Amino acid sequence: ETKEKAVEKVLEIIPKNSVISWGGSATLTEIGLIDLLKNGEYYVLDARAGKDAGEMDKIAHQALNVDYYIMSANAISASGELVNADGIGNRTAALIYGPQNVIVIVGINKVEQNLDAAVLRVKTESAPLTVLAYNKSEIASFEELLDKAKIACSQLVITNRSTFKDRIKVILIGESLGF
Repeated sequence: ETKEKAVEKVLEIIPKNSVISWGGSATLTEIGLIDLLKNGEYYVLDARAGKDAGEMDKIAHQALNVDYYIMSANAISASGELVNADGIGNRTAALIYGPQNVIVIVGINKVEQNLDAAVLRVKTESAPLTVLAYNKSEIASFEELLDKAKIACSQLVITNRSTFKDRIKVILIGESLGF
């Protein structure tokens, strides 16, 4: 129902001393989960804490082998497909294969009536807002924003099930979160 209950659920799922990481996500930041995990009893791999691009890339690769990977989705269809676009692919790679467990936390605002609407949401809303959030000072025009959003959507992943039972857990929050 709420972001507070979602955080409680995540902390209930993840055992202490687990190795955890996450993908870039406004939702995870908005609910306060990143700070709690960094200050909790976990071994944390945070790619954004890397000193330079090379170290960030190394940590992102190590994150594919963690006990728990936490992320949001750019959209989810009412029939359950997760839709994600990813600039460098670390988040979608972790969703598809790698970590033993993946927890996807999604605000109700990202649920669309069908797969086509979910894909459209990613391309026209989520990708441009994500590009803007991470590159605001580099965007000179609306056209440039749309071009960068198209590039961000060049790796579009639709997930409708996991081969490994119970590997992916989705927590849907009854609040508007992320973009």
